Amino acid sequence: MSTPEVSLPRRERLEHDDRRDRIIAAAQQAFARSPYESVSIRELAEAAGTTRTNLHYYFRTKRDLYVEVVTRFAHLPLRLGPVENGSTGVAEVLSRWLDLVEENAETFRALLASQLHPGDPEVGGVLTDSLVAWEDRLLGLVELDPDDPSARAAIRSYQAMVSGSCDQWLNRRALTKPQVHALLCSCLLAVGSAVRATSP
Repeated sequence: MSTPEVSLPRRERLEHDDRRDRIIAAAQQAFARSPYESVSIRELAEAAGTTRTNLHYYFRTKRDLYVEVVTRFAHLPLRLGPVENGSTGVAEVLSRWLDLVEENAETFRALLASQLHPGDPEVGGVLTDSLVAWEDRLLGLVELDPDDPSARAAIRSYQAMVSGSCDQWLNRRALTKPQVHALLCSCLLAVGSAVRATSP
């Protein structure tokens, strides 16, 4: 005879999810302010308004919590909503994306640093998977074949410029948000045109 599956009552389940989300939100801010190595479990628990024991109930280790923070933020751009392809869609998606970056500037800086100085294979895998999915979105916007290696390479080159321009905006204050938006839109459209013009 199989053991019947036990599930939490709806209210208790919602409270469980809410507590977990509060821990993740507090950890996102903590990891954005300080390097991973310098953030302690005690700091994370205090920031979330809970105890270390309770935090460990939801996340076995600090690393497990960090991976969850990275995963959640890395996949946010994939939920920007549908738009039409072409220049209008490019402008709309990149506008939404820059809004997302601005709202989560500290976390974006932390993830950018993780890309520049990789040290955790699992975190690197999360970032790589999300970047590939984001590349697919950009390829679709400029109507390029995602299975064309040269098209994907061109979009990856564009992604390097995205990181650089956001650094100039967020960290160095050399560019404004509207300037970054105009730059990214025009360059993405130019990449699409160049790849189509040179494809066999």
